[in-house]
Amino acid sequence: MDKDSYPYDIIDLFQMNRVLRHRLRNISAGIKMTVERIEKVTSETYPNMSSRCQLVVSELEGMEKMTERMDLLFDELPQGFPISFIDLLSSLQKKFTNQFPFINLEVTGNNLDFDLPKGNLLEFALWELIDNAGGSMNCDEVSITCKEDEEKINFIVQNICEDLPKEVLIIPPVPFVTRRSRHEGLGLSIVYRICDYLNAQFAIKYEDKKVCISISILKKEIISND
Repeated sequence: MDKDSYPYDIIDLFQMNRVLRHRLRNISAGIKMTVERIEKVTSETYPNMSSRCQLVVSELEGMEKMTERMDLLFDELPQGFPISFIDLLSSLQKKFTNQFPFINLEVTGNNLDFDLPKGNLLEFALWELIDNAGGSMNCDEVSITCKEDEEKINFIVQNICEDLPKEVLIIPPVPFVTRRSRHEGLGLSIVYRICDYLNAQFAIKYEDKKVCISISILKKEIISND
């Protein structure tokens, strides 16, 4: 062991990670309130300063969002609660339209009428997939296809995509390895973790310049008609 460092065998890296995320959120919230106040005060007298404040606030919001996504990967998952199938797709479509107003999200599938007891967790996973797809270069359409058979429900997300980078391992996905400008590389890892929790199958297929990602869940795991 390197005597110049702290003994690794008594360090709880998960706890350290949790504390750092908490501190980042606190710092971000405090700075954001201060910057928003500066923007309000200087908006008329120093318009250039006001525009710079907006940039800082945007970066801080991005940091807060990153720490929340890291919670989904490294901390306990949120408590599952029921969402109807229709509400799930409606929520995803509304959120996607707000995030990517110039990209079409096509939702197709059977007329499935049931509740998902842990639908909020499935929504987290599907959002990561369509958010990732919407951010792809040259993407103008993303699709979610829902197919039902006797045993499973399959959610398939597809979009046009550049070649999947060879350095990005797929099963299981490795976080923080990405070519994206945000340098986070969290999306597929979050999806993989949620699928594992829901006992769902996770698969990725790339051909003809299209990436197709599927989540297949046994009905007995998620469906409730009560």
